[in-house]
Amino acid sequence: MKDKIKDILYSVCDDERVYEDGIDLLEEVIDSMALIELISILEEEFSIVVSPTEIPLDSLRTIDGITEFVEGKISENE
Repeated sequence: MKDKIKDILYSVCDDERVYEDGIDLLEEVIDSMALIELISILEEEFSIVVSPTEIPLDSLRTIDGITEFVEGKISENE
């Protein structure tokens, strides 16, 4: 799942730094428009629903954080 999320993020941001470990994605890669697109694609790709009030900005700083968030949303749906 982590590699798939990296590929999605790359397709949204067109920035190879998404593949680097330790990068703060919100500070260096994801802008506000990319964030909206990322959430939309994650919802579609993983069949989850993310309301605007539950977007965990701290979780979106790393690929691991995004992966954990998506996995949590998937488990909520099961």
